[in-house]
Amino acid sequence: GTQSPELFAEARLRVLIVRLSPYREVAAGITHTYLYQMAAAVAGVYVDMAFMPPESDEKIMREAGVPLLSGVGSKEPATAFDLVAVSNSVLQELINLPALLHHSQLPLSRQGREMAGSPLVILGGSNSYTHSILHGSVDKDDGCGLVDGVLMGDGEQVFAQMLALLRDNAALSRAERLRLLQRTVPGFYLPSSYQQVFADGELIAIEADADASMPV
Repeated sequence: GTQSPELFAEARLRVLIVRLSPYREVAAGITHTYLYQMAAAVAGVYVDMAFMPPESDEKIMREAGVPLLSGVGSKEPATAFDLVAVSNSVLQELINLPALLHHSQLPLSRQGREMAGSPLVILGGSNSYTHSILHGSVDKDDGCGLVDGVLMGDGEQVFAQMLALLRDNAALSRAERLRLLQRTVPGFYLPSSYQQVFADGELIAIEADADASMPV
């Protein structure tokens, strides 16, 4: 039931669904196949999947300069897609995200990806309640988060809606598209819209921008 790689070039929106573990670890799961089916049903969308390579393959790929995140069907690198949709099921998987982005030529900061014209990186999944650990600065100067947006849960009701909005609003700027998703897609939020306030090392408040809901 996968799409033909020939559809990649003519698609209006190209989506790469990413799992943060090797295929053998998640093959029995239904999340990525369910997301794939939902995306493929949206007119004009080409969807592919990528998995964290096994250790032996990772070494070969890095030595050969092959991006770690490449579509299993299209063989296209993550940078050729419009959206990298990361599905996270287990907290420990998140430690793999920075390396997978870095070794796929995707800048680690939201600002860096915007400047490079990289695909949007949106994170979701059953473990989404822990994703706030990815918020905040990637380094002391950038002031931007590791992901562009977060979709709470597995997206059963809203993943297709999000893709249709991105497909139909390609003329908008990157920031405008993200704000549109935050306004209209239930459970979608921008980490940059929320500031965590600390005092003496303790979290004392979370402040939201005027156009961001609280709580999400």
